[in-house]
Formats: sequence, structure tokens, C-alpha cells
Amino acid sequence: LKQNLKGAYTCPIVAYQHVEQPRQLTTSEKMSLEHYIAWRKSNGTELAYKLHAQVLQKATKTEVLSLYAVKRLAMKLSRLKALKFDICPNSCMAYTGGSATMTACNFEKKSVICNEPRYNKKGMPRAQMIYVSCLDMIRAMYANAETSTLLRSRDNMLKRALHLLNQSTDIIRTYSDFGDSAVQQHLYSNLQIFRDPHDIALALSTDGAQLTMKKQSNTWVAILIILNLPAEIRYKTSNTMVPFIVPGPQSPGNLESFI
Repeated sequence: LKQNLKGAYTCPIVAYQHVEQPRQLTTSEKMSLEHYIAWRKSNGTELAYKLHAQVLQKATKTEVLSLYAVKRLAMKLSRLKALKFDICPNSCMAYTGGSATMTACNFEKKSVICNEPRYNKKGMPRAQMIYVSCLDMIRAMYANAETSTLLRSRDNMLKRALHLLNQSTDIIRTYSDFGDSAVQQHLYSNLQIFRDPHDIALALSTDGAQLTMKKQSNTWVAILIILNLPAEIRYKTSNTMVPFIVPGPQSPGNLESFI
């Protein structure tokens, strides 16, 4: 699994030095993004976005971008891109890694192979899921001054814990979070993991959810919790990541193929 996740990636010998500076936004783009963020936080409808945009545009004499246009702008600025991956129509597996070239599902359940075709008669995928790279999301968080500082909370806790341990071996240890836990210190000292302050620790949570009452469909949601963030904010919806959702109708068979 680790090799499949890495793919052809190799760590560069010299750190990448060039950082592209963000371009200056126009007044219209800034206002549109602020309006879009407020609309998202209020869980507004598409009609609400359009009507409020008309009022804002009339009051300020500044163009407010359409919902489609502002979404495209947000994706471009954050560099987040949704990717589609073919999956088995029965949600058994995703066609990734070593299964990327397969044309039928080979997942076996109760000694029976699914064998559902990947493509329809027109050669189109019968089922797909949308995936957003967690690396892209973390990269976007590091591009923001506020969230970049918050992402260093784990490393700051680790440094404080190591400092106290170095001062005295008789110290009574207390734990408050992953950052000062024995697990974190073991990973740091013995396995040489999380040596860089920018390293990210993630906790994966997956579970099924019945989204509708009238249809039998077990949608499977993957949630990534960023352990680098302070405990008081990391579990908020705005700070958790949902890289993909398996649309159903059944629970995933080969879960690793989706991850």
C-alpha cells in the first residue's frame, strides 16, 4: 500500500526553492470570494447566492461573479482539483494502483467473485467517485499565514515535551494530546518520523451512512483529522478533510483500493 501511494514519487535531494507569488486580485474577485465564503458558511441555496449577489452588486457598483465563476476562481487560487476514479458499480473496489487497468471487478465475497464490468457498452465507466488530494489541501493550508502557524502546534507540543524530559528523568509525565504523547515521542526518537516541523500527522476515520430513507444505499465517508492542529479546533467541520466519498450502494469491499 505504501508503495502504491508513493507511486513514482522520489524525494528531491535539494528542497524546492521557487515559490510562485499569488497574483493580485481585482476588487470584483475579492468581493465575489468574500460573498462566496459567507454564502458557504450560511449553507445558502444557489438562488440565495444569486439574489444576494444582485443586491451587493447594486449597492457597491461592483460586479459579483456568478456562482460557477467564483467556484472556478477559488479552485484556481487554492489549486484544489477534483479527480474522478472508476469504481465497481457495487462499490467493491476502486480501479487504482495495481487494479488500474482491470476491466472487471475481481473482489471476492463469500467465495463469490463480483465480476461486474467496469465499462458499459459505450466504453464509459459505469460508476465513479470524486477524490480531492489531501496533499493539495494541506498545501493550500500552508499557503495561508494563519493556518500555517496552527499546523505547527503538534511540533511545538513535541518540543516542549522533549525539553521537559531532557531536564529531568524523574518528571511526572502528563499527556494532553497527540503532540506530547508517548506515541509521538516514539515515532520521533525511535522511528525518525516527524523530524521536520512541517510534517503532518493524520487520523483516518471511515464509516457508512444511510443518506436517504427511501433508498437502500450505504454511502461510505472517509474523514481525515489533522493532528497538527490544536485539539480545540481540529474536529470542527471546517478543519477536517473529506478526500473522498464512496457513493454506494454497498459498503466498500477492498477499502485500501479507495484510499
